[in-house]
Amino acid sequence: MPMNTELTALQKMQNAANQRGNEALTKAKHHIAQKFTQEDPLSEALRHFSSITLSHALPVFPALISLSHDAVADKPKNTSGVGTAILLIAGAADVHDDIIDRTKTKGPNKTVFGKFGAEIATLTGDILLTEGLSMLEKETRKIADGKQDPVLELVTEATFEISKAEAMERLLQGKLDASPKEMLEIINLKASVPKAVMKIGATLGNAQPREEETLGESGSAFGIISLVAEELLDLADAMELKNRLKYECPPLPFLYAMQNADLKTKTNALLESSHFRISNLEKISQIVLNSAETQKLMGEMESLGQNANDLLLKIRNKGIRETLRLFPAASIALLHSLCA
Repeated sequence: MPMNTELTALQKMQNAANQRGNEALTKAKHHIAQKFTQEDPLSEALRHFSSITLSHALPVFPALISLSHDAVADKPKNTSGVGTAILLIAGAADVHDDIIDRTKTKGPNKTVFGKFGAEIATLTGDILLTEGLSMLEKETRKIADGKQDPVLELVTEATFEISKAEAMERLLQGKLDASPKEMLEIINLKASVPKAVMKIGATLGNAQPREEETLGESGSAFGIISLVAEELLDLADAMELKNRLKYECPPLPFLYAMQNADLKTKTNALLESSHFRISNLEKISQIVLNSAETQKLMGEMESLGQNANDLLLKIRNKGIRETLRLFPAASIALLHSLCA
């Protein structure tokens, strides 16, 4: 796929996410800035999350809620309040995840954990979670009174699934010979989040059960593809790959490549010759990216993307349907750009 097509697909998705989700993102930042104004460490950490983490976030989840709602509702409604709540809840999970993974920086910026330490970061995540859940109940009542319980149930289920995934990842920490099937199971559990947010939008729009299930399954497919794309991004970044190999579960494509005896021998030799030297990690990255195993994984993701498109054909609103299709298409384009 030509590079300019890939960039166009990514830009279209980003534009759609911003158009549908920026209001929720602005509300989330405003809520934190207005409520946590004191100079104590916890308030400072919350503002750091708002000014750094949220400022660099693409509001995909609020966008998916809005689009899923409008795909089935008789009349479009503003779901940005619910989207704001979901951003806070998802932010809590991200902060806790950084503690578990010992992630001190993302790009040039320090995470809450990196700047304030584990104790303050844990409390920051706790506050974001309680704020998000409280807001979710209130905002759901405004849009669709009576839908609070099913929406909260969806959030509860997704929270358990993603927490289960984190627990399973701990068991794979540092296991360079872990089974790819185990990592795929973790990815499927994490994909419960986009699945849940699309079902939330459908629930708020009074969707029929079959419509809600269709949107949920397409959200799951998008989630899996985007998570695999993130695995490839971690593989392509030598510093991130070092962190994954030392403190986390190795990236999925790495685990697939290790099933190949020749690639395993080459990789082990590079790891043993120097303790995580960046130049050797870059060589490992290229070995894995160019492997037949990674190409096979790419093919599986393309098939999953086609399945997502087929599911979305059931959505009557053509405009919404085409916008939703941008999300898996952009992740597939990212996969191609990384393996070009």
